[in-house]
Amino acid sequence: MADLTKRDITDVYVCGLAYDFCVGQTATDAQSLGYRTMLIEDAVRGADIERIAGMRQALLQAGCILGQAHEEWLPRCLVSGPGIHSGAW
Repeated sequence: MADLTKRDITDVYVCGLAYDFCVGQTATDAQSLGYRTMLIEDAVRGADIERIAGMRQALLQAGCILGQAHEEWLPRCLVSGPGIHSGAW
């Protein structure tokens, strides 16, 4: 986290395996640490359908933004680097 703070990182984009475990927990942790956190739902896969639904609800309750790769917000993050965006929109 110190490295992210030093680089003025404000936003975290999350994707990967597995939605209901590592990916969901990473997004939840980033949000709880004060980062604006976006999970790219069509770029994740999970292990258990019921756990995915539970994790999705937990992410929404935590304040994470859930979206798809084709949505408008994603290309803006790629300008600053893969997976993270620093600075204000």
